Amino acid sequence: VHVQGENLFFDYALGIPASVLSWWDLVPKGPSLQWVKEIIPGCLMGGIDQTSVCRRTPEFLKQHVAEAIRMGGRTRFLLAGGCSIKTWVYPESVRTIVAAARKGR
Repeated sequence: VHVQGENLFFDYALGIPASVLSWWDLVPKGPSLQWVKEIIPGCLMGGIDQTSVCRRTPEFLKQHVAEAIRMGGRTRFLLAGGCSIKTWVYPESVRTIVAAARKGR
């Protein structure tokens, strides 16, 4: 299940019986990955701020991935954008994210 938007009715989403829950976890007023992981038994999907992928350096993206993995953990977590990434993203930015995730950075 993907919960869309910035003004979330997140309490309602927590009751949906889904194997994976996705939302923009880095929205300023949204719930964190850590908080939701303590509440639901399923898998979480997020950690990447889709609004910044197109405008950041490779080094920033590597650090961003490391922080996302730290927040999401190594179990019950799928690293992904909180929503869709712009179609005009530089392919190298996506490659950097994938390489950093594979290294576990």
